[in-house]
Amino acid sequence: MKINADTTSFRANKMTYPQAKLLNSALLDSKHVDIICHDSTDDDSANSALLMWEYLNQKGIESRIILSGDVNKIHIRNKNADIEEAESLDKNQPADTVLCVDFSSIGRMQKNTIGLLKNASKVLCIDHHGQQDLFGDDCIEITKNLDNTELPDDTSLRYIDTSAKSATSVIYRFFEALNQDISRKQAFDIMSGFISDGVKKGIIECDGKSGQILLSEKFINDDNASEIFAKLVQKLSPDDMQQIAKNVDIMSNLTPDEIEFYNSLNDKVKFTDDKKVAYIEIPQDDKTWESLGGDNPETSTILNRFRKNILRNMGNSGLKYSVVFYPSKDMYRLSIHSNTNNLNDFYNNAIIRLRYRYNNFSIGGHRSRGGGKIVPYDKDECQQFSRDIIDCILDTDKESHSSFSA
Repeated sequence: MKINADTTSFRANKMTYPQAKLLNSALLDSKHVDIICHDSTDDDSANSALLMWEYLNQKGIESRIILSGDVNKIHIRNKNADIEEAESLDKNQPADTVLCVDFSSIGRMQKNTIGLLKNASKVLCIDHHGQQDLFGDDCIEITKNLDNTELPDDTSLRYIDTSAKSATSVIYRFFEALNQDISRKQAFDIMSGFISDGVKKGIIECDGKSGQILLSEKFINDDNASEIFAKLVQKLSPDDMQQIAKNVDIMSNLTPDEIEFYNSLNDKVKFTDDKKVAYIEIPQDDKTWESLGGDNPETSTILNRFRKNILRNMGNSGLKYSVVFYPSKDMYRLSIHSNTNNLNDFYNNAIIRLRYRYNNFSIGGHRSRGGGKIVPYDKDECQQFSRDIIDCILDTDKESHSSFSA
């Protein structure tokens, strides 16, 4: 279904000029800005960072992008930007201002970036996640319906719009509030993050071979998302949209070995006794995982598709959660999907239970999907971590059900 901004009437959340001006003033009153992406940087976070890096560069403000992972495996248009990987970060160049994009929780930071945040005189944030443990209530959250003139006392602005479908779409609202027209390149970056996160949420589907982008009814009925999509499409060519679809639809370009791995997941899945949780554990020494290059965009997409599909296929049978545990560099990760929209309760319970039990434990994300990690020492610890997470999911589900019933 096509959406046309000229013929469709929207009622969407928008950043106000006072809010954008405060954020903009804090950025432009900086000598150097470190733009930090979340751990395991995805297309939305990377493109958000690129948008802000190019904007600051145009304004004469020195800045750099700090992402986690291999920049060559992330779909970002301008790889000539000043980009550093957090894993090999030069910590001798502290910035006076840090801008966090696409996260507002310290649990989603790569450990090497935490020191930069602590040493900065100003910490700003542009995000669309509900978890705000970095800032508490000291932020402007558009879904609270704050008065247009209500601004935080601190000149460091944390702007979080939990109604937005991507961090790039929040940045679109930032440019819009400043009455700054966006270029075709900026539209491409915004749409890249927008489509990428929309596919992860299951509200958009992409066919990389045909270049088709299919919008779900849920997406179309979302005024905020629909308006941004319609305005971006006007800036982009059909070739642009096809390239974005190709970038996002990794599944259509899998190798035979990757396809075989995807098909094998059905044989690896386990279920809890009550059939509410489906989970897969990929051990640290898994040879197939190693042969595919371990944790990378292709394997991550495969696991993401598996989690969504099993929930879709078995949701009517009582399945509520799908989880995959897998090794990634020097850590052990989990990724989770749920059809209950209560994962924030699970995150909070897991933090309370496990933050002192495991080294460098973190967890967070959206209400319907998220992730976490520990830095393990041995295989036994990874297996115990899986057990603890599953128990926490089940206990949280029981608590939520009891609360609902009451």
